[in-house]
Amino acid sequence: MWKIRYLKKGIKNLTCAFKQYLSRRFYNGFIIIHLLALVFAQSNYYRHKLNKYAKENSGKLTFGHSGYGGGTYLAGELFKMQAKVDIRDIPYKGSAPAMADLLGGHVDMMFSDAPTSMQHILANKLKPLAISSSGRLSQLPNLPNFTEVGLPNYNAYSWGGISVKNGTPPEIVQKLNLDIVKILNDPQVREQFAKIGAEPQPSTPQQYGAFINAEILKWADMVKLGKIKID
Repeated sequence: MWKIRYLKKGIKNLTCAFKQYLSRRFYNGFIIIHLLALVFAQSNYYRHKLNKYAKENSGKLTFGHSGYGGGTYLAGELFKMQAKVDIRDIPYKGSAPAMADLLGGHVDMMFSDAPTSMQHILANKLKPLAISSSGRLSQLPNLPNFTEVGLPNYNAYSWGGISVKNGTPPEIVQKLNLDIVKILNDPQVREQFAKIGAEPQPSTPQQYGAFINAEILKWADMVKLGKIKID
């Protein structure tokens, strides 16, 4: 069984991941799987007027997150920076308690990946506002992306990849890559991913490595510019 390694975008992991990638000590990845991040609001804010409302009510809106340095926190901070709004962050010890308080109406919104929240959306317990993707989620075709609501540069999502130890013979890496790409392109497999709000993005080993490097640099720059907190 192949293990999917989810490389979190938490600040504590950035330096370690960057060093590991540059030194090529451990992994040589070869597949990308995107989990599309969504923003949810328990309150009845109109999705196209969220920025306007947040600016007119500075510091009144709140977003829950899994803890300082985690992906849901960084996604919220990136939104604040790009939308130029002041939304108070409410930290929790993990995504589960944050989601529970969102469902209970104790926080206004949360940036969460689709697999975590899809069941609540389909049950009409949560209202999705936008999706951080270039396209639209097949399960929620009427949900706009951030470009459509006025934030074309907002680019945050959860993702995972399949990796092998560095030094694995190239012919083995290539064979694994071809086999897994074939699996991920199977319509039935893609349908199962779509049901949980995930979108497979097959790639070459080189593309996967470039993606990891770009992600590390993107979030490291954002952390530095935004003076982001850590636990």
